[in-house]
Amino acid sequence: MDDATSSLSHAPSAPKSLRMATLALCVLTLLQLSGGGVAAISGGTNDGSERWGYVQVRPKAHLFWWYYRSPHRASSPGKPWPTILWLQGGPVRTAS
Repeated sequence: MDDATSSLSHAPSAPKSLRMATLALCVLTLLQLSGGGVAAISGGTNDGSERWGYVQVRPKAHLFWWYYRSPHRASSPGKPWPTILWLQGGPVRTAS
């Protein structure tokens, strides 16, 4: 292994949940910038741990999204809560 490869393997990285939240934000931003509609929040829980809705990606085409935040704090305050963002979509209509 050369010096460049070994230095890359020891490089610090962002927490996984931060990377996922950033990815989700990027996806929703790209959908908005590509002419898609605003992410409409259709529903959610009273405590804010779950939200869901649709994003219009083109006329008459929508992408369903669901956000779930874990109610359990990680063992260390330095570790953020696990977060799930589910994006559902595809070229064929699977449900009515």
